[in-house]
Amino acid sequence: TVCFNPGSEYGEGIFKGYLVEIEGDKILRLQRVEG
Repeated sequence: TVCFNPGSEYGEGIFKGYLVEIEGDKILRLQRVEG
């Protein structure tokens, strides 16, 4: 299991995360998201 935790600012209502596309043992795409 892979876990990414960029941290969030819950008090301000901001959630942060990553969208990661993995194939085999390689990361194909990595995008940081926030909303």
